[in-house]
Amino acid sequence: MNTISSIANNAYPPIYHTCRVLRVDGEPVVAVIIPGSLSRPHFAGKAYIRIGHSTHESNEEQFAELIAIRQSKVFELQRHVGKSVSRWQWRESESGKTLHRNATEYTLLACNAHYLTIGIQNTDSKPESLSLD
Repeated sequence: MNTISSIANNAYPPIYHTCRVLRVDGEPVVAVIIPGSLSRPHFAGKAYIRIGHSTHESNEEQFAELIAIRQSKVFELQRHVGKSVSRWQWRESESGKTLHRNATEYTLLACNAHYLTIGIQNTDSKPESLSLD
């Protein structure tokens, strides 16, 4: 069972599991019980990233970014992290909805599959998270 635990614990993120010895036709059989996981997908090894000329094991935040990058909108937005961005918003008027550009300049601070975080340039104001849904 140490081999099963070793394999499950080396997955990234680790896979919660329990092992039970059962008898089937009088013979001992090991049952590995793995419940559903909110942390999926799991990989059969650690995730690694490149930083300059070296390879490092990814942390949880970097792993989440690697998964998010698989989605096309996140991939495109990731290219602009740390850069100046504009914020456009729909406004209702008597003539219908119109798109308006906010005059404030923002920096894209982070992005994942669900939201992006922007900060107002040259201020100490709190960053704002915006849903991508």
